[in-house]
Amino acid sequence: MDINDLPFLPVIYLNKLAEEMTEENIYTEQIFRECGINSSVMTKPEAFLSVYQTRAVINHYLALTQQPFAGLRFGQRLDLMTHGLFAYVFSARVPFRELMTHILYYMQVRIPLMVLSIRHESNYIAIGVSYRHQLQETESFVTQVFLSSMYTLVAMVTKHCTLHFESRVLSDTRGIEKIINVPIEIGHHCNEIRIYAAKQTHHTSSSSIEKTETLNDHDLIVRIRTYLLSHTHMPISAEDTAAYFKMSVTTLHHRLTSNATSFDEIRSNLQRHTTSPVVSEHEDDFEDHGLAVRMRAYLLTQVDQPVSAEDAAQHFHMSVRTLRRRLADIGMSFNDIRLQVRMDAATRYLKTSNLSIARISGVVGYSDQASFTRAFQKWGGETPDVVRKKHRQATKRAETTEQ
Repeated sequence: MDINDLPFLPVIYLNKLAEEMTEENIYTEQIFRECGINSSVMTKPEAFLSVYQTRAVINHYLALTQQPFAGLRFGQRLDLMTHGLFAYVFSARVPFRELMTHILYYMQVRIPLMVLSIRHESNYIAIGVSYRHQLQETESFVTQVFLSSMYTLVAMVTKHCTLHFESRVLSDTRGIEKIINVPIEIGHHCNEIRIYAAKQTHHTSSSSIEKTETLNDHDLIVRIRTYLLSHTHMPISAEDTAAYFKMSVTTLHHRLTSNATSFDEIRSNLQRHTTSPVVSEHEDDFEDHGLAVRMRAYLLTQVDQPVSAEDAAQHFHMSVRTLRRRLADIGMSFNDIRLQVRMDAATRYLKTSNLSIARISGVVGYSDQASFTRAFQKWGGETPDVVRKKHRQATKRAETTEQ
């Protein structure tokens, strides 16, 4: 059989790409027809696109889109629901390393022509992607989409991640921070995402933990840590770091000092951790990642309730101080996770139900519609009403196309 006739991509991903194209005012009906895609297939969740159809659609899209880093941008649309992982992730009760391994096996079956690998190192997990057959000109786009999507999923649990690309897949990162906020290395020997373990050698005091949740500088600390993790083979100085983050060394030192830490302290803590031997069988450097997964599942079941950090700490049988510390160690906070859970739930209700926005506000734990609308717009850049109207317009256009 010709490789172009082999099934490659579940049709749900085409639906997501159609949404993206519609938002960019790219007319999809003619494109799909030219690619040999019958519009009726869009409603069949069990259907697959062939390699030829996948390549043809992607080539049309890349020729018409005006968006930079289109693959990285599109990958962020592919969430747990798109991948069919939502129920499993929030019901599984396994260690984080095992969870990621199960997800990888599932994705390998879901997209069989991809070759997915997982590597468990002492201080990080690496998920790599390659292909059984070359996809030629579309391989770069598909690779960027997959790794960007994996980052979107993992970022719900930890901010300590890095993306690594071969030069042929991604060769220029100028302006990329506007698209995806994660350290990226190009010129790598393979294409992979690395998920780093929580820091265990140093914990700040409870007073500084309380303080960092309200400071933007905490994000800087997380990004510095991730930047250093992705350059462990290089002697990175404070000057190098300041240049990377486009600030003076004085500003860098000032912002770190205001958060009761320093560049040398961050670097030395990382060096002690990354040069330590492989974790023993009694130790799990990804235990805090598992806590974040369970936290999301817990909040999802209580999404209509005003759950506080104190409530969550009691549920997980720990002090609030311990809860905040363990989440801070993976670059997260209770408020971050709670907001993401609420907004994800709200987005699903906006797109899949006829509930009023006022009703959705209460369903996701807000006391009034105005507060919900402000929070939703700050989170996603658009009001709930705009998101619902866009989705309905796209659905109506798709139904018209089928007729």
